[in-house]
Formats: sequence, structure tokens, C-alpha cells
Amino acid sequence: MPGRQVLYISYDGALDPLGQAQVIPYLQGLAASGHAITLISFEKRERWQSRADVDALRASLGRAGIRWRPLRYHKRWSVAATAYDVAAGFIATLGAARGRQRPLIHARSYVAGLIALLVKRTRGGKFIFDMRGFWVDERVDGGLWRAGGGLYRAAKQVERRLFRSADVVVSLTAAGADVIRAFPYWRSKTPVLAVIPTCVDLDRFTPPKRARPAAREAMVIGYLGSLGTWYLFDEMIALFKTAQRARPGSIFFIVSPTDRAWIEERLRRHQVPDSAYRIERVSRDEVPNRVASFDVSLAFYRAGSSRKGTCPTKLGESLACGVPVIATAGIGDVDALLAQERVGTVIDRLDDEGCRAAWVRMEALLAEGPALSARCRAAAQRFSLAKGIEQYDALYRQC
Repeated sequence: MPGRQVLYISYDGALDPLGQAQVIPYLQGLAASGHAITLISFEKRERWQSRADVDALRASLGRAGIRWRPLRYHKRWSVAATAYDVAAGFIATLGAARGRQRPLIHARSYVAGLIALLVKRTRGGKFIFDMRGFWVDERVDGGLWRAGGGLYRAAKQVERRLFRSADVVVSLTAAGADVIRAFPYWRSKTPVLAVIPTCVDLDRFTPPKRARPAAREAMVIGYLGSLGTWYLFDEMIALFKTAQRARPGSIFFIVSPTDRAWIEERLRRHQVPDSAYRIERVSRDEVPNRVASFDVSLAFYRAGSSRKGTCPTKLGESLACGVPVIATAGIGDVDALLAQERVGTVIDRLDDEGCRAAWVRMEALLAEGPALSARCRAAAQRFSLAKGIEQYDALYRQC
């Protein structure tokens, strides 16, 4: 069966770390499967200024047979900027759809989904809404919007139209899919749902060649990713200090693009000495090596209803490197995964007692040595990039 003509809209830039990890690898695999893909992405000014990076990405996409139509991402005056981006994306996508009969539009996230919805109503075609989490509720849980406020109500109306108009809705988690099925506005229409988690390239993220000795005193407690609004950094520091008391000499290794001065200020506030932490900002190519150096990985998120739809990229990447995870409760399918596969633990209470209990459970797992690492690697198979590409390929062909 021949591949589809696909218009892929991403509000994340193809030059962003997230785009490099969670957009480009999928599209390259789908193009290799026979689909003709046009990527419409919104690029940030600071990343666009690196002509070498732009030219390298354009050449890489060209070799894969992917057409790239980059647009500028606007942030200032948030609502007006987003409205401008939606209009620009609508015009660009309509242009890319010219000459195509009923195009297949794959929209990644809510803003991209709104663009896709407008194009579908103008041109027809099929629409895959790859929601990537409950974005409206994330804004509330992160303290950026007020629940019940004007922005919230308007965004919820858009959300309803996106779900009801999509031919397929992709959720990152089974827990998120259950939430969607329970929405009161389905009536006779049953949503077509697919669960595809954030995926990881298992050929790039691999355990270290030398096994971690279970009896080693000092540990590397690692964190990968951005810090700020949705991430509980103070609580992660508290967990690290608990681990350090149990394992003197342990290091908190933070691999993050977040401003180093902000990170260091938080560490000093909690009286973590300079010798007890390491902060690095690395390229995407260097991330697997850094994650493989962790003994334990942390994934702490601010609580909220939106977390049901969250599948942390760092989860699959850590497990693929044989690294167990300590996570806060209520993150998508993470609680069930960690318990069923015994590849980490959930911290139930974000206080001293909760930290101590979580670390005791982690110590019991760490005592298993190579057996734990092997279980982590096995559990990571559910996040396989190759499997994710196969699932998207099947969706494209059935739409």
C-alpha cells in the first residue's frame, strides 16, 4: 500500500531539543516507510540564528525526503502572539496543501491542532490530533492561568472542538485516554483513540559498558531536562540530600538547559555544597552518555489533573540506559510501570518522611545490581522509537 501525503504541524521548533528528540526521529522513520511528509514548525529566534544548525537540519531533512517549511515562533504578548502564529500556520499549511486531495494533517499539540482544524474545515481531509497532554489544564496546574477564567473557558471550548473534530486522537498515556473517554460531550460519537508514549531511540540510549557495582558507596543522582514551572526542583534537592546522608559523597548531576545561575541559587538555598553537585548543558548527541552515568534518575512534577496525560521523555531515556527512576505520584502511567516492572519507586509524600521512605525502597532495588539494570532496559522496550514509528505508520495508512 502506498504511503500518504502528510502535512505535519509542530508548534515546537524542529531546532529545539524537544523537536530533535520527539519530532525529527519519528518523521525520518515515517518518510523511510514511504510517506511524503511536509513539516511545518515554529522556530525560535535564538536557535534560528545559528545558520550552521539550520543548514545541517535542512540538509538532513532533505536527505530523508522531508519538505520543511519553518515559521517564526512569537512569544511576546502571549495571546496575540499565538493568534498571529495560528494565522501564519494556517496560511502556510493551506499553501502546502495546494494541489492535494483531502490531505492528512498530523498536528502535534493544541496550537498546531487549532491550525489543523481550520485547514480541515477549509479544505477537508483527515486530522490526527496528537495532543501531547492536557495543555489547558497544565496551564492551570502550573499557575499560569486561573481555573474558570476567560482564557481557560475559551481554551476549553477549543479543546472540545479539537477532540470532536479529530479523526484520531493520540494520547501519550492509557490514563489520559481514560480521561478523554469520560468527557461528557461525546454523545453518540465515540473517539478513535491511540496510545503512543514518548519514545526513545534504543540504539542511542544504552546502559554503560561496565555494570554498576551494587556495593558502591557514592551515587550519582541525576536529573535530565528543563526546570521551572511544572518541575519540583526544591523537592528533588530534598530527596538528593536524603540519599547523600545514606551514601556520603553522592553527587547531584543536573543536565539541563535551564539558567545555571537559577539552579545554583536554589542549591545554595538548600545548603548543598559546590562539591556535591554538577551542572551541565549539553547537545542532544551528548545526552545518552550523561544519562548512562546516573545511578538513579528523578522525575518530580507539580501535582494536578493534567498529569494524567504526561509521559516524561526522561523516563524512557533513563530506563533505556538501565537507570531506575524515582517519580512523584500521579504522572500518567508511571506509577503502574514502576510498580509492575520494579524499575523504580513513587514518592508518596514530599516531606522528609516521604523522602526517607522512597530512598529506602530505592536502596532495596539498587542492591540487585545488574539484575535491576536489565529490568530497566527490558521495560524501556515499550518506549521504543521503532515501535512508535510502526504505530504512527499504521495510523497514517488507516486514515
